[in-house]
Amino acid sequence: MDLFTKDYFNVSATIRFDIKSSRNYMYNRNRWCLALIDGGYEMAKYYRKLTEKEIGCRLNTTENKFHLTLVSGEDVNQSLWEKAIDKFQYEKINFQLSVRVGTDGTYWWLPAAGNEIIEFRNELKLFEKPYWDFHATFGILHPFWEGQEHILKEYTYSK
Repeated sequence: MDLFTKDYFNVSATIRFDIKSSRNYMYNRNRWCLALIDGGYEMAKYYRKLTEKEIGCRLNTTENKFHLTLVSGEDVNQSLWEKAIDKFQYEKINFQLSVRVGTDGTYWWLPAAGNEIIEFRNELKLFEKPYWDFHATFGILHPFWEGQEHILKEYTYSK
């Protein structure tokens, strides 16, 4: 079942439990799992360029490529976590990305949805949706633009 009724496209991604990130250490995340989007480099590059052209700001790439965060520092039972690694590491997951760009003024993303995402989180006994709705971040505001978020306000996506 498609969770977006229009303006979406289907993608597949590879599940990874072993991604290293400076943000994980900064926020003391010991439970972190990403889905790295197939063809994500070119897709993220496209959306960064589109954003630059549309509103005139430069975006940097994200630290961990174009990805969907499946688990972000949430409390997961150790046994369930180990089983999930054995079952899902390097497996494919399918979901939809909206073409509607979202931003908080610093991070830029595409909203995401899909039954396989929910099934994955159910296996870990997590809430179906994390604190931040599912999304694939494709860019971070270039430091030159920091402090200028008010210029971008009209483009900010709200839930």
